[in-house]
Amino acid sequence: MKRPFMFSATILALLIFASCEKDIFEDDIDNRDKFVGTWSVSDQILAKANYRVTITKDDQNSVKMWISNFNGLMEDAFVYIDNNEVELPEQDVSGFIVNGDGVLQGQNTIKWIYWVNDGAEKYSIQATYQKN
Repeated sequence: MKRPFMFSATILALLIFASCEKDIFEDDIDNRDKFVGTWSVSDQILAKANYRVTITKDDQNSVKMWISNFNGLMEDAFVYIDNNEVELPEQDVSGFIVNGDGVLQGQNTIKWIYWVNDGAEKYSIQATYQKN
């Protein structure tokens, strides 16, 4: 009688401890990973411009990222990520005030619409980032 009880108790204990294993939840995945890397940019204003940017994670903020060479200005801009959406809050980049939004389409394309104010005029720019 003791033997079946011990066997059952051992199985029960194993099941309890196995169920304590940490589950992988969506919160454990860094949503910014899909944005990290070098991107080729094509933007349209009066003439088409082509340049590259690099997107990196911010070490202090889990939804913040940095885009180097934003708008081809050789300076960094910061953005916030919410799933596949990118928010470019108003900020000064090389003396230009910029703000706008983008959306990740698939795994390799970000479509943007943002505004650049040079102090005299405000330009609307549509840009496409293609991941390299």
